[in-house]
Amino acid sequence: MRVGIVGAGFVGQALAEQLAAAGHSAVAVRRQPQASDGGAAIEVRAADLDAPESVRAALDGVERVVHLAPPPRDGGGEDQAARFARSLPRGCDRVVYGSTTGVYRPPEDPELWIDEESPVDPPGPGGRARLAYERGLMEHSPAPLFRVRITAIYGPGRTVAERLRRGDLLLFRDGPLTSRIHRDDLARILSAMVLHAAPPPLMVACDERPATTLEVASFAAAQLGLDLPEVLSREEASKAMSARARELRMNGKRCRSLYREDLIGPLDYPTYQEGIASALADVVTEPRGC
Repeated sequence: MRVGIVGAGFVGQALAEQLAAAGHSAVAVRRQPQASDGGAAIEVRAADLDAPESVRAALDGVERVVHLAPPPRDGGGEDQAARFARSLPRGCDRVVYGSTTGVYRPPEDPELWIDEESPVDPPGPGGRARLAYERGLMEHSPAPLFRVRITAIYGPGRTVAERLRRGDLLLFRDGPLTSRIHRDDLARILSAMVLHAAPPPLMVACDERPATTLEVASFAAAQLGLDLPEVLSREEASKAMSARARELRMNGKRCRSLYREDLIGPLDYPTYQEGIASALADVVTEPRGC
């Protein structure tokens, strides 16, 4: 299988490596390829999503596409999705789109779960942009479209531990329960959505233990032997955040998947505890907290 990965960053690079290790041909498509990308088993090509001809050239010869690049936040998502769909090669027979659980509104009852059958109702501009892009792909893609709505992603070099070390993690009480997914488990899900003979048309990518950021930070601080920074009230934190941060931090939700177990079986990192412990054990030369 020759698979093109559009937006081969933190997650896409891990997916490309998994596909290459399984004997498939991975083409990592990035706006600005780097000399260190991928190694010999992964071909790296440059493309600009605003230039359909460059996308068409970068995806030449691929059979399936994983689209992980974010849409524009300032509108025009459906139009850009239509341009992208028209750029797909004729031989492409499947597109897997990495969306976000930001397309769901947190339920009024905090005990309720979000899953693949929940109605969409984005509470913020980021979620609305993703949903518009999803709908544009669904309308215009010449190949069958499979969607993965992704929760908060973390992994080596991208955990609250890096933020704690730098001292720029804003913590507050009474935060929402938020679902997460380790980068490597997400790459496994995406790989299965690409390669499985009949994957579900929609998948929620999440682990098995939603938790507040304060809970996760407390665990990471204990692992590192650090004290937590000052913990604010929810109101104080909201005033200190940007609009983008408020959308992400204040709209967390409890997510589960109805289909993941059948698709890939157990997660390698079923909770943040296994994931953070593993990430802290990895050597990361250039940490990038998120």
